Amino acid sequence: CTQAVAGHHHTQNTSLTPKIQCWTDIIYTDGSVMKTKDDSLVGSGIYEPNKEGDHSSPQLQLYIKPNGHGSTNTINRSKLAGILVELQQGHTDITTDSAY
Repeated sequence: CTQAVAGHHHTQNTSLTPKIQCWTDIIYTDGSVMKTKDDSLVGSGIYEPNKEGDHSSPQLQLYIKPNGHGSTNTINRSKLAGILVELQQGHTDITTDSAY
């Protein structure tokens, strides 16, 4: 796995050890909420990058409606729904921008 980011040149510091050896091994999830005058629209997204050099399949992007209603229609529900879908698919290397 390459550590380069498109358009950026990074000098590798050999005294540091990354926690994640290859970012393409990780599934990324996030939740979102938009307030409307009548309700809150919530959803979650999943991003699964291609493995390095694998151009046979496109990057996977899923959008999930977590089906909350009233007080259960929350950003936390949408974040957890994305994680649940990936766990149900057998993935265990999942990251999000929240700590639970």
